[in-house]
Amino acid sequence: AVVSTQSTGQQERYKDRMSVVEKMRAETQYLITLVKQLTPFIHNYKAVSAKIHPNLGSGSAWIPGRDGHSVDNMTQIIQTIKEIQPDSDQRIAAIEQAEREKSESKRNKNSQLEEDLVKQKGKLRSVVNSNEDISLL
Repeated sequence: AVVSTQSTGQQERYKDRMSVVEKMRAETQYLITLVKQLTPFIHNYKAVSAKIHPNLGSGSAWIPGRDGHSVDNMTQIIQTIKEIQPDSDQRIAAIEQAEREKSESKRNKNSQLEEDLVKQKGKLRSVVNSNEDISLL
């Protein structure tokens, strides 16, 4: 009975460790996919930043882990990104313009609906009036 308990305990630990290994494999695969998706962006960013700020690097494409300067270049890129300030005034103006256009569109739609409603009421009145004339005969 002691042997079977030990082997059951070992099996439990083995299953737990295998579960952890599988989770780590899945996370690793996720990270690999993420790096593959980000690499073209980083290549483009590096090329543009080299044109804007020549002191950031030689302008060659940045490939993670393949050159001795990746960490330094990446640190500089991250610092540059942190220093970029969004143009909030332009964004606010664009949002306000979109809200004005939406409001104007809604008003136009409502006025068109009101015109259609008035026309339909007029038609109904003419039908009702013609029915009253027929019934009077």
